[in-house]
Amino acid sequence: MRYIIIFALVYALPAQAQKTAPPPSDKVLLAIQHLGQTGYIVENTSKITAVNRQAIIAFQKVNKLPRTGTLTDKLISIVLQSNRPFARDSTHELHVEVDLNRQVLYAVDANDHVARILPVSTGNGKYFETPELGGRYALTPRGRFRVYMKVGGWRKSELGLLFDPIYVKNGVAIHGAPSVPPVPASHGCIRIPMFAADEMFRRTPIGTPVIIFGENPKLSRAASDLRSSKNVVEGKSNSAPNSRKRQQN
Repeated sequence: MRYIIIFALVYALPAQAQKTAPPPSDKVLLAIQHLGQTGYIVENTSKITAVNRQAIIAFQKVNKLPRTGTLTDKLISIVLQSNRPFARDSTHELHVEVDLNRQVLYAVDANDHVARILPVSTGNGKYFETPELGGRYALTPRGRFRVYMKVGGWRKSELGLLFDPIYVKNGVAIHGAPSVPPVPASHGCIRIPMFAADEMFRRTPIGTPVIIFGENPKLSRAASDLRSSKNVVEGKSNSAPNSRKRQQN
């Protein structure tokens, strides 16, 4: 019996050793505060709230790290050594940059300083159809645009509700959404977290340049079979005779 107990203890140790204790709350708070100091929206608590989780995911996106939304000792070390990222373009005016590859948005001030960093979810590249609009692809337009319209509060579109939409091209908008997953998931719009929508709306006047760059997701094989290069463009499709400009979500 004595040997059986010793045997069980010895073989139980590796499983126990694999368990990693969570980082101390004071280290977590330091990391969260550092994120806030470098442009991310955070809540000043060591708890991983919904807001803090999105800040962590945004940081992981910017730095091309796995998008887990959790803090480990290793990630805390990376966060504490990090600096505010640089804007891609030096326009010397207030502007917005959307990186489709990293799935982040930078609100950039007139000194080309990144003032705010937000996680986004853009077009997922899938083919979809509606009775009113016909068929099209969920692609976010790329290029240089300017905000041409804003609508405060909720606005209903053919594909769903948009909160504080900021329109940039053909009904495609930057807007608040209850769901902002860490991957492309929209019909073409640029989703941002609800808690960031009001600030973004206030600091982005009509006429603000919006620069969207990077790559949309590759179309699925089924979508590729249906695609016509003459009929499909980013953010708009003429593949259906009843297609018209509208808001995408």
